[in-house]
Amino acid sequence: MLKIGNFRPNNKLQVVLNEDMEVEKENDKFLGSAGSSSNPPNGDQQGTDGDSRLSPSNEDIGIHETGAHHIAANESSLGGEGDTGSERELRIRIQDIEATGIRQDIEISAGRRRETRLQEENARLLAEREDLRKAYTELLPKMNIQNINLGSSTKREQLALEKSEKRHHHVTTLGVMQEDVHNKLVKITTERDELASLLQISKAKLEEVQLTLEGSRVLLKNSEAVAEKSTRALEGLKLALSEANTTISTKDAALVEARTDLGLSERLHEFTKTALSDSTTSLCDTQATLKELNRELLEVKQKSIQDSVLAGHWRETCLFERDEKVQFLSRLAAAGDAVHEALRLTNDSIQAGGNPACAFSGNVGPAIDRFQTLIKSEGKI
Repeated sequence: MLKIGNFRPNNKLQVVLNEDMEVEKENDKFLGSAGSSSNPPNGDQQGTDGDSRLSPSNEDIGIHETGAHHIAANESSLGGEGDTGSERELRIRIQDIEATGIRQDIEISAGRRRETRLQEENARLLAEREDLRKAYTELLPKMNIQNINLGSSTKREQLALEKSEKRHHHVTTLGVMQEDVHNKLVKITTERDELASLLQISKAKLEEVQLTLEGSRVLLKNSEAVAEKSTRALEGLKLALSEANTTISTKDAALVEARTDLGLSERLHEFTKTALSDSTTSLCDTQATLKELNRELLEVKQKSIQDSVLAGHWRETCLFERDEKVQFLSRLAAAGDAVHEALRLTNDSIQAGGNPACAFSGNVGPAIDRFQTLIKSEGKI
């Protein structure tokens, strides 16, 4: 049974809670009290942070517990049935009591949550302490420390234990850091060796490429020499044809001046023109052939350079083709020299008084035929 003392009618309940649902500020101080009071022990005084607000005493709220939690009031304590002021005061007191009960429930819930949290933290700290004790026990044989009572609770031994635990932690941390640094050094050394190997391989490949380029330069020089020789042969043929034209013009003038045989002279003149036309055509064909050969030689040269960079086994094939073309050009130059020699012999024969038609047909004709046959038969190379 609860007995209500003298409460101030204008007293109002003000409760302010913090993040942990604990009462931070309150304004519900009651003035009067009646009957005997007994304060139950505070359950949060041991094993917690010592906050006495978790279980407030009955004196703080102005209620004295003597039995069951019921409010009993008779007509004599209320001051009579018709006293409206007493009824209003009673209603105010009942509201204050209900608010106080709500505040106590909130405080009890917050206290329980805080107690659970502190118990979990305490269990975690105990587990960590046990782990440190085990680690320290394993470290003792290595440190040559004997006769140490781990169960002692003296301040000196606990300080020594904490110092040893810190030392063990630092040693372990330093060992881990040293091992990490060693692993990084090993990794860096391995990467450096791999880079050195790659550098050696790159140098070897660079030397191979340089050798290939040197071979390509040699082939290019040889091809240029062949092209220069072909150009000189072409210039020789042009000079021979020019001399032949000069000789033919001279012989035409001599034949016109002689006027011994007009018909023969006319036929010889036509034959000479035809031969000159054929020679000019042959020269044009030869020039076209030489241009084509130069173009093919240039293509072969470029292809040989590309092939020598990409694969060296094409060198022999290119050299063989080049030799064939050089031999063909040599034969072509020999045929041109033969034409030139035939023209010279024809000129000598005519100057000696021989028959121009016979001399031309016997010397220049076969030489030109061999020259044309050589071009037609081997011009495809």
